[in-house]
Amino acid sequence: MRGLDERRTRPVAGAMRAGGQTRPQAAARVACWLALCLLAPFGCSQGGGAGDGGGEDGQAGRDGGDAAGGADVDLEGGFGILVPEGCQLCSMCGRAGDALGEYLHKGRISLRPGLQRLPREQDSVEVEWIESLELGPSASVAAPVSAGRFERSLQGSAQDGVYRYTFTQGFDLDGAPVAVSFRTDFEVTSGRAVEPLRVLDLDTLSVDAWNAGEARFEMRAVWQDPRSQLGEVHQAYSTCRYDLFSPVHVDVAIEGGDRLQLDYRCPPSGAVIVILSTVCPCPLVSAVFDAGGEQRRVEDHFRLVFSSTNHCNLDQSSLVVLDEPLGAVAAIRVPGGAYDEVGGYPPTWLEYLDAAFEPVERREISNWSSSR
Repeated sequence: MRGLDERRTRPVAGAMRAGGQTRPQAAARVACWLALCLLAPFGCSQGGGAGDGGGEDGQAGRDGGDAAGGADVDLEGGFGILVPEGCQLCSMCGRAGDALGEYLHKGRISLRPGLQRLPREQDSVEVEWIESLELGPSASVAAPVSAGRFERSLQGSAQDGVYRYTFTQGFDLDGAPVAVSFRTDFEVTSGRAVEPLRVLDLDTLSVDAWNAGEARFEMRAVWQDPRSQLGEVHQAYSTCRYDLFSPVHVDVAIEGGDRLQLDYRCPPSGAVIVILSTVCPCPLVSAVFDAGGEQRRVEDHFRLVFSSTNHCNLDQSSLVVLDEPLGAVAAIRVPGGAYDEVGGYPPTWLEYLDAAFEPVERREISNWSSSR
């Protein structure tokens, strides 16, 4: 991959038609942000995680410090998860199939703000932790069908080990079950927690949800939906804001004078590129479409899709669903995206779709320009 400031502009060869198009290459990640407002009445913190404080005799003691907006949080020897006001996590496109499949299965989770205490000695804690789960193109709110619950497991010993807390809750959307899960680990050394307070702030939530590796949390959902190819869709969630990820801007000149601008946010990738099923999420965060002297701007999470699998670059697809159709065009599908080249060539065509996602017209791309 080239440097972040390098710009690439290539005219598309006229002889390269739809059947011979190639696609992009690279590894990727995603973009995310969540402000820390809780307990900070003057605004949102963009600081890192919690402090290292811990009490004596193996107690977590008081902790929080700057991570809690300056407040002192007493965890009573246990652990805690601090959720800022307005905390939301968005699904990262990954394993729902093509771009249309991803569009049908996007999601957003709103968490209940406040401090969730997790006692060391308690195996299970029942909590109302998810405020809402929105799914699908209309952001329909799924109904909870079971109580939310944190369950504890211990790897190693209570003096030197890892406490894992896994949250699960069941939901239903129009008869389709959805199971949401969240997990986070707390390391203990000589009886003291290394980081007893986990703050779901900008740094913590800004991860590649599919290839997080050493991330301090993981949130997933499994949606049983007969519309999907496999009968179920696995979702991975990260923050809905993308300040800490690298921007990728793509400017597409379209045959006939139309123009499409696409803005992605890509984190450094932990993806294993040699695996065919590797997902390289790079959220499409905004799009601008100009045609016939009119313009449509789209910034809605549920109307923007980028799907990238198969070595990350061989199966790329971007989908923009307009808030309001422009003539007969309700959506634009592009067989490419943030990783703009395979074998040195960008995409050579795109499709205009109607409100039923049926093709209206295929247009040649006269110029594809990307900047990082």
